[in-house]
Amino acid sequence: WYRVDAKGRRLPYLDQMVFLIVPDQNTAALKFQAGEVDAVDNVKPEDYKAYEDQAKRGGFTLYEVGASLSTNFLWFNLNRVKQASKGRKVGQPVVDPVKYAWFRDPVFRRAVSKAIDRESMIRGPMFGQGVKNWATSTAGNKLWYSPEFTGDDYDPAEARRLLASIGMQDRNGDGVIEDAGGHPVRFVLKTNSENDVRKAMVNLIRDDLAKVGIEVTASPTQFNALTTNLRQDFDYEAILLGLGSPVPPDPGLSVNVFRSSGLTHFWHVRQAHPGTPEEARLDSLADAITRGFDDGARHRLWGEMQR
Repeated sequence: WYRVDAKGRRLPYLDQMVFLIVPDQNTAALKFQAGEVDAVDNVKPEDYKAYEDQAKRGGFTLYEVGASLSTNFLWFNLNRVKQASKGRKVGQPVVDPVKYAWFRDPVFRRAVSKAIDRESMIRGPMFGQGVKNWATSTAGNKLWYSPEFTGDDYDPAEARRLLASIGMQDRNGDGVIEDAGGHPVRFVLKTNSENDVRKAMVNLIRDDLAKVGIEVTASPTQFNALTTNLRQDFDYEAILLGLGSPVPPDPGLSVNVFRSSGLTHFWHVRQAHPGTPEEARLDSLADAITRGFDDGARHRLWGEMQR
């Protein structure tokens, strides 16, 4: 709407565009197949092959535009009490202090990451239409994606070694590891119940973590309730959700994820002061990347934020 073609004509060549709001992806697909809408995006992975097969017969074109700008990721609840109430003091962990000690330990989090088989998620719930990702910028973001940054990928043997290094072992032979204090290592993992792909991902994570001795309970939760959990009452232990992308997909427009005071700094939102030196550094980098105008300097800042 702000560009023109080679002849100076306003783009796009449309007088009107109507967006139809529907409850879910299934409804959108049905309306497209019935000819009630002219286009549909955000095709579900399991539907991709059907669209591919039907394109010629249905008189439509299926465009493969590469990796989405959106991501799915898992985090643990590191929030602390911000307002005192009965039995709860300001500054105390919101979750069980025993579990909080696990969740805040980077060795534990690395072990969890190494226990998760992302390739099986791509083959399964995503029907081959997925890519592994290690930051908020995906391969679909041609300007800001950095393929050199990777994370702790699937290595269950190393996951078990890391867990043992922090005293987590199966001492009674029941298949579930215990921490050094004898507490069984288990947690509840929530995701939004309306999303079939995420529910399947949670089930795979549960099965993968069981192989290294961590017991996970899957808890699909209605999205509005889940939003309340992650932003207001913090009634959760771990959540798998996703992040969309700003327009344009510039990291300077998504710094609320990185700032310790941000509402989308999900694992510990709205901190009055950064809780760790690393978060304080990210706050500083987030401020710098939003103020800068030099592309080279901003790319270097983004690289440091990802590291």
